[in-house]
Amino acid sequence: MLACLLPLSSARAQGSVFDDAVWDLGAGLGGFRYHLYPGSADEDSFVIPTPYLTYRSPLLEIDRGVRGFFYSSEDIVLDISADFSLPVDSSDSAARAGMADLNAVLQVGPSIEFLLGDEDHDVRLELPLRMALATDLADTDNLGWVFEPRLSIEHRRSTPTGASWKATGGLTYSASDYHAYYYDVSASDVTAQRSEYRSDGGYSGAFISLRGTYRFDDWIAWVYLRVHTLSGSTIEDSPLVERDSYRLVGVGLSWIFASSD
Repeated sequence: MLACLLPLSSARAQGSVFDDAVWDLGAGLGGFRYHLYPGSADEDSFVIPTPYLTYRSPLLEIDRGVRGFFYSSEDIVLDISADFSLPVDSSDSAARAGMADLNAVLQVGPSIEFLLGDEDHDVRLELPLRMALATDLADTDNLGWVFEPRLSIEHRRSTPTGASWKATGGLTYSASDYHAYYYDVSASDVTAQRSEYRSDGGYSGAFISLRGTYRFDDWIAWVYLRVHTLSGSTIEDSPLVERDSYRLVGVGLSWIFASSD
């Protein structure tokens, strides 16, 4: 759900990791406003330090994420996809009041990506299949799989300064255990406002995300928006779904203090 913290870029050519490497290193601050979980009416916000690292060579690319360890050709990339969700204190949620807190959830797994773009735009059909793990560092629970087919379009700046952007849209399908972690209501948690509910696996909704950056001198400003709709999903009738949309907004500024240039 906080995929904006892991935007990735791919390598298309083979070679040494250190051949013709171009890199930037920096640090900054990012602020985020988000709903506690998809379907929650309650919101929260936070500000965190945001390290900035990009590294590009013919074989390996790091752009707030890592790509290039696996098979890559002019048309297909086999790589790793990752995402994570923040923990939820149920006392902050009107719908979950009195229920167990939600731990942070990490998703990781393989992704097959078909490259459809041209020299100016990186267009990809991405098919990531991830395992979801809920953890408080002391204990970890396997929540099953999440499948998120999506289409992404990215335009990178062709000059040292200027604007770049990326737009992604797709669908989400999840295992019943994943849905149950967020949306099940057991008999012991039933109240006058919250009926018992048992989730099924399947369609989790659709999403679109937009990310834009602008670099001027040694500074990069960025904005991020992700909207996820639960309309038509298998869990939209859960009493823990108070609204059929989820929104996350982020803004930030980073200072580049070292680079290969």
